[in-house]
Amino acid sequence: MIYFFVLIIALGLLVVIVSKSGLIGSTIDQQTTTKAVLPYRKRDFLLTKAERSFYEVLVLTARSLDVHIFAKVRLADLLYLPKDTANRTSFQNQINSKHIDFILCDKSNVRPLMAIELDDSSHGQASRQARDSFVNKALLNAGLPLLRVPAQHSYSVAEISAKIQSCLQKSEVAPTKK
Repeated sequence: MIYFFVLIIALGLLVVIVSKSGLIGSTIDQQTTTKAVLPYRKRDFLLTKAERSFYEVLVLTARSLDVHIFAKVRLADLLYLPKDTANRTSFQNQINSKHIDFILCDKSNVRPLMAIELDDSSHGQASRQARDSFVNKALLNAGLPLLRVPAQHSYSVAEISAKIQSCLQKSEVAPTKK
């Protein structure tokens, strides 16, 4: 009989020790995220210096066009694939990790009006040209106008505004009038 009580006490201690160790009722992912510090760090800036310079010009232009500006928008957030698309996963994977530098959207309903890519010197590389060609085709097929602007030290608000208005007029996409 004494062995039975010793066994019960031993099992009770074992349950207490195992539960305190976190091995019961906890997954490895939970242990990792609650006990370990994740390696992520906040970037100092969302935009590069060139993108920031261009963004400031877009802000001035957007006022007269009555549009919102969004930066670094994923293609997967702009484009979709119909459910019956053959090889849907393959096509989706092609847009998941790509982004557009700037998107102009209608203020009244946040409808995408046009995409703007700021092309720096990296766009001369073969791999970048292949990416750009894909993005050009994807946006064209989806009916979203794309304006490519070469990166420069400074930009003319009037010149950028004229290019944007021309692109919008050619595509017959315009902000909704209030």
